[in-house]
Amino acid sequence: MKITSGNLQKDVEVLKHFKIRNDEYILYKNTGGISVGLIQTNNIVAPPADKLDVLLKSLGNLLSSTPVEAINLANGCVVLSNIIENPLVEVSYQNVNLSEEQIKNATSSQTPVVNEVANPTSESVSEEKKEEKVPTSNKMKIYGIIIVVLTIVLAILLFKDK
Repeated sequence: MKITSGNLQKDVEVLKHFKIRNDEYILYKNTGGISVGLIQTNNIVAPPADKLDVLLKSLGNLLSSTPVEAINLANGCVVLSNIIENPLVEVSYQNVNLSEEQIKNATSSQTPVVNEVANPTSESVSEEKKEEKVPTSNKMKIYGIIIVVLTIVLAILLFKDK
């Protein structure tokens, strides 16, 4: 993603793009480290001090190896797609210190997605789940046919003399 800082345009790696209630945030690798910023009309600004506690709590949960859904629901946290089409202007930001594990969780493709907004990847995941369910229903049909055939054979064996 491209960010304009001062008069310079630079490429940054988006680690997480998420919303907390109505505020949209971005966690990204900046030149000086890892930064988080509030997105306001194509500008990145430092998060307000009164929302910093909720932001850090939600961010810590999102970057955890085992995120707790209740924390995200309580804070209204929703993970968005990391693809941001429009270039943003970096006005100000907040640097954050993350452990190696948190950075790994943020960049991992296996990072759990909480309340993901519909995007092409979520649609492909739901199609994969549908494909997995089809063989299960076919197994149930086969088991049903086997039970019916066994029941008929048993009935014939029991009542053939009558």
